[in-house]
Amino acid sequence: MRKGLIDRLRGPFSAAHRTRIVGIALNFDWQSKGSKYHPLFGIFCIFFGIVATPLYLVCASTMVPMRKHSVYKALFIMIYLAIVDILDLILNSPIFGIMLIRGEVYCSHPRVIETYSISCEFFFFCSTGGCLILALNRCGKLLSVRSINWFFQGSRTWIVLFLCTIPCVLLVLFTTPLLFNSEHHFMFFDPMIFKGRFVYNNVVHLVCATLIPLASFLIYIFLLVGLLFKYGNVRVAKISKKSNALSRATFRIITQSGIIICIHMTTCLTFQLVQFVPAGAVDRMLYVTHFGHTATRLPCSEQNNSKEANRWSEAKLFTKNITKYRSFYIFVISMAPTPEIIHSAAAPAAVGTFSQAVRVGDLVFLSGSIGMDPNTMQNVEGVEAQARQALTNIGEVLKAAGLGFQNVIKTTVLLKSIDDLKLINAIYKEYFTEGKYPARTAFQVANLPFKSLVEIEAIAVDNKAIPRSSL
Repeated sequence: MRKGLIDRLRGPFSAAHRTRIVGIALNFDWQSKGSKYHPLFGIFCIFFGIVATPLYLVCASTMVPMRKHSVYKALFIMIYLAIVDILDLILNSPIFGIMLIRGEVYCSHPRVIETYSISCEFFFFCSTGGCLILALNRCGKLLSVRSINWFFQGSRTWIVLFLCTIPCVLLVLFTTPLLFNSEHHFMFFDPMIFKGRFVYNNVVHLVCATLIPLASFLIYIFLLVGLLFKYGNVRVAKISKKSNALSRATFRIITQSGIIICIHMTTCLTFQLVQFVPAGAVDRMLYVTHFGHTATRLPCSEQNNSKEANRWSEAKLFTKNITKYRSFYIFVISMAPTPEIIHSAAAPAAVGTFSQAVRVGDLVFLSGSIGMDPNTMQNVEGVEAQARQALTNIGEVLKAAGLGFQNVIKTTVLLKSIDDLKLINAIYKEYFTEGKYPARTAFQVANLPFKSLVEIEAIAVDNKAIPRSSL
C-alpha cells in the first residue's frame, strides 16, 4: 500500500501511527463509542468563523501599508502572527464546526483528522513562538538592549521568524498529534480506546506548551519592571494632575498587564490540566474552554471603529491575544505615545499659555528660554548673562526630564542683534561638548518677550526611552 506524505514523514517516529494500528487490530467500535453529533455547537462555530475571520482580516490589513517603513520591526512580527492566527481561527471555527456536525473521530477518517490536528498544532506553536519573538523585540527596544536589537536589524527579523518556524514543523511532524473527539467536542492526546487506561504520550508538547508561554510571561514581567524603574522617578508637572512619570499610556500598560498576566497563565494551565482530567467529568467546562478560545479572537469595537494601525495594536490587548499569549502586543501602543508635561521648579515658571517642556515618545520639546532669574522672575543684565541664564534654565528643565545637554539635538537662537552671536558661541562652549554641538538655527528678530536680548529653545532626545526605530 502506498503511504501518504504525512505517513512517510512521520511513520517511523509517530506514536500516533502505532496507536492507529492498535485500534484497528482490536476492532474498536469507534462509531458507537467515540462518535457523537453536536449540530448546534457546530453551527455556532461555523457562524463565528464566518463573522470573526473577515473582521480580523480588515483589522490586520491596517498594518500592511506600514510594512514599507523599515523602522516598524514589531509590525513585521505582528503581520506574521496575524497570518498564522487567521489560519488557526479558520481551523478552530468553521472546520471545527463541520467536524462536530459530522461526528468525526480519529479512525473514521484518520488521515484527515491527523492532517487537521497537525495543522492546528503547527499554527499554535508558530503563534506562541512568534509571541516570544515579539516579547524579545519589545524588551530589546524599550530597554535598549543592543544584543537583542541586533537580531531585528534589516531583514534579520524575517530570518528570525523563519528559524522560529522550523522547530514548529519538526515538533508537529515527529510527535504525537492531538486527536479530535466529537463525543467531547475537544482535542485530546488520549485516543480513548483503552478501557480504564489513560494515555498521554506527548511530553514534548507538554513541555513546549508550558515553557514557551512561561518564557513570554517572565520577559513581560522583566520588561514591566524595567519600565517602572526607568520612568518611576521622572520629575513631572505639579500644575497638572494628569501629568505623571508614567504617562496615561504607560498607566494602561500596568493596569492591563495584571489582567493579561492572570489570564495568560490560567489559560495555559487550564488547557494542560484538561488533558489529564477524565473528559466526562469536565464536559461542560470543555464548552467554555473552546468558546473562550474562539470568542477572544473577535476584534473589539475600538479595533473595528479605528482606521489607524496603532489603534489596532491597542485593541489587541483584550482580544485573541489573551488565550494565544499575546501579552506583548500591549507595548506596541508606544506607536501613539501620550504627551507628557515636564516642569521644573528650578526654572522660571511658565508665564503664559505654554509649558516648560513636553515629552512625546523619545523626544522632549523645550519652550524658548530667556535670561530670566527664576527667583526674581526678572531678566539679568547683558546679552552674555542672559544667554548663560537661558542655558541654565534649559539645563534645569532637561534635568526634570531625566536628561542633560548631551541629549540636545537641535536649538533655535533668537537674537535682538545678530552681531551678538559671537558672544553666544563663547557661552555655548560652557554647556555643550566640543565637537558634539547640536544642530542650530540663529536669526535676528524685532523684539522678544520682556525686552530680552536672547531666547533659546531646544529639542532633546531620550536615548533610553522608547526609540522611534522600535515602532
